[in-house]
Amino acid sequence: MKITEYLSKNKISFDTSGGEIVIWCPFCQKTHLSGMKIITFHINPENGKGSCQDCQKQSDFAELVKELKSAPVVMGVSEGVLEFQTSKSEVKNQSEQEEPLIEEEPEEVIDISQFKR
Repeated sequence: MKITEYLSKNKISFDTSGGEIVIWCPFCQKTHLSGMKIITFHINPENGKGSCQDCQKQSDFAELVKELKSAPVVMGVSEGVLEFQTSKSEVKNQSEQEEPLIEEEPEEVIDISQFKR
């Protein structure tokens, strides 16, 4: 998936300028007096690195996604294609394969029905 596809899927407005993707900066959150968001964060579509032309904040796309609180979580960008975090179940399955399960001994059960009350 490319950055523009990710932005569209997550309903994040963007434009293009000089071959870069431009979005609203979640770091400085610049807006017009009317409350309309101003797009100031320029992103290189090939490597996902970008910076805000207003607050000068530099960020990669993975950090930007975290700030925007979008899903799924992006781990990086390689040659214009997004790399996503594996799901928790996949991570759990990988860790189970890497580490052998330690079987716990069952707890000793005491039958209390024979005790007097």
